[in-house]
Amino acid sequence: MLPFDVSADFLRLHDLPFSPPQDTAILDLDLSLPEDVERIRTWLSRRASRGPVIICVDDVTSYLQLTQARAIGATAVLARPLDSAQLDGLLCRLDRYPGPPLQPSISDPAEDLKTIGDIFEAARTGQIPNMKFVSEAGARIVDRLRDIGLSAYLAAIRAHHSRTYTHCLTVTAVAVSFGLHLGFNRKDTHRMAIAGLLHDIGKARISVEILEKPAALDEREMMIMQTHPVIGHEMLRETPGLPDDTLDMILHHHEYLDGSGYPHGLQGSDISDLNRMMTISDVFGALIEPRSYRPPMSATNALDVLQQMGPKLDGVLVRVFAPLAHDLATCRAEFTA
Repeated sequence: MLPFDVSADFLRLHDLPFSPPQDTAILDLDLSLPEDVERIRTWLSRRASRGPVIICVDDVTSYLQLTQARAIGATAVLARPLDSAQLDGLLCRLDRYPGPPLQPSISDPAEDLKTIGDIFEAARTGQIPNMKFVSEAGARIVDRLRDIGLSAYLAAIRAHHSRTYTHCLTVTAVAVSFGLHLGFNRKDTHRMAIAGLLHDIGKARISVEILEKPAALDEREMMIMQTHPVIGHEMLRETPGLPDDTLDMILHHHEYLDGSGYPHGLQGSDISDLNRMMTISDVFGALIEPRSYRPPMSATNALDVLQQMGPKLDGVLVRVFAPLAHDLATCRAEFTA
């Protein structure tokens, strides 16, 4: 059932030769069957206009399935079985149909920043953060991003001044938006939010003078800063109910595919798909944030940096991320005009 009152044709594969494709296509097919994939690709090539192509897959965190979907021409990916609420939100974000208006939620992130402050304060005193509050904050952030979008949320974050706290929240917002863009279900998007909120918790044990230094770090300071993933992992690895993939993102969000990252110099397949997403979100978030020694990069320029990092990042996921950056750049231009 489609979320809006729109005209739709429901087709099976054998109908394709007799039915020209419309502006928007929602596809539910088995990507493991090359002949079906090729028939869909040929059918889509007949479109008169290039509207969104939404493809349903079994696992939206699967590198192979994302690659296959994008090769066909997907502009968005949703998890099977198709969820009408997800489709509703996705079509609203694509701005293709006059769906029910999104209700704005309170955009002030002060409550979310307070949660990060509480996380860091607990960590400084050797305590485990209150995971109930972290989980609630993650759910709240997912809802706010669904309602008001990434641009408005980041604009609100910029009104606050703690670089460390705002960076955590920026990366969380970017990672959650990345998951929403890929069609993650609520459980998986919430998992990205929790990982984002906790990914830099090890910085609670780094001196404020280094964290808030009004200049680039020197070599000694950088070596100290690079201990934060291991510190954070050690602090949280015995936390009840914290999934292994979340702990992995805390430990390895600075690893690069070519082995040049830290703390373990992992390469290629040793780095999970979720971690690859978190690394992209972390790098992008850092680039678009203001620093005392440099202005923030535009989303367009930050995307250029991601693309120029070549073998360090997952090229397929960077390409998948690009429309999110382009949307942010457009919204920023409208906001500042």
